[in-house]
Amino acid sequence: MGETAGVIGGGGLGQGAGIYQYVPLAAGQLKISVDIAATSPGNNADGGTFELLLDGNLVASDAIGGISVSQIVRSALSYSGTVASGTHQIAIDMRRGYGLGYGSTPYQFLDNIVLGGTAVPEPGTTRLLSLGFAALAVGFRRRQTHG
Repeated sequence: MGETAGVIGGGGLGQGAGIYQYVPLAAGQLKISVDIAATSPGNNADGGTFELLLDGNLVASDAIGGISVSQIVRSALSYSGTVASGTHQIAIDMRRGYGLGYGSTPYQFLDNIVLGGTAVPEPGTTRLLSLGFAALAVGFRRRQTHG
């Protein structure tokens, strides 16, 4: 089951949220890829930083930087490495600077979250992971537009 991680910070230098999923894996090679994007209804000094974490360790990140009105910035996060057999936490954090001069809150998106390699989970777990991340992304988006 995936979960959202709520607001990170309450001002100062960082706000955002994240999602995570616990996945039982066999030992072997693990590959993770995630498409990311950000847009903003106004000029924004920070479109956000996306971080991919495996068991709490940062394995990939991308800082979007400043974005203009209605500009869409797309990128991807990826990881490839070995994992031991067991249950692992895969998380994606989305944060941005916050304060005077940062501009309108950006919209941040995740899509095409793919796990592969020889350490793949059972097919039922993969379907559940995909559904959990999709539901969380929709919930996070709704919370952002209403919050």
